[in-house]
Amino acid sequence: IGVLHIRSNKPDAYEEIDRRVVEMIGSQIASGMSAQDAYIRTKAEATERAALAEIGRVVSSDTDLKNVYEQFADILQTIIVADRISISLINDDKTTYRLEFAWENDRLKYLERKDFDVSSAPLGYILKTKMSVLLSSHSEQDLKLRFQTIRAAITAGVRSLMLAPLISTSEGVLGGLHVSSATPDLYTAEDVEKLER
Repeated sequence: IGVLHIRSNKPDAYEEIDRRVVEMIGSQIASGMSAQDAYIRTKAEATERAALAEIGRVVSSDTDLKNVYEQFADILQTIIVADRISISLINDDKTTYRLEFAWENDRLKYLERKDFDVSSAPLGYILKTKMSVLLSSHSEQDLKLRFQTIRAAITAGVRSLMLAPLISTSEGVLGGLHVSSATPDLYTAEDVEKLER
């Protein structure tokens, strides 16, 4: 967890008994820190479970999709930091997709309302693999080359992006849930797992 330093200006100031006392003190501090870490993790997991339950309630209780999307975005922000949350759906032709919903704060503004080519987007990767995508600013040039549609997002200030597939058991991949931020390298694999749930 860490190191406990004890220093003295005097040469040979410490004896074996001092070392044992410091080890006992360090052990006590480590136990307290471990308990605090466990409490923080448990509290975060409880918050996530409550958010997921609330999302389930919202999705099953309202037939107005716009209202569902807005409430969903509000709830999602309690467990994942985001400057933009959007939902893209793949069109019937399976070669294009459209932006179905977008929520943005003042840090990111790039609402796009046209149809996009699936093959030039991270959504195309998801359609093929049924796997989530995690993109970070450290590979900005690579992102621009791999996914042409990401250029608008990067220009608008996106530096971190996660994309999880929206999958129907009967129809396969329907689209994707995008979460992005202007903060570089914000998201981790753990955040992607949250998004997938």
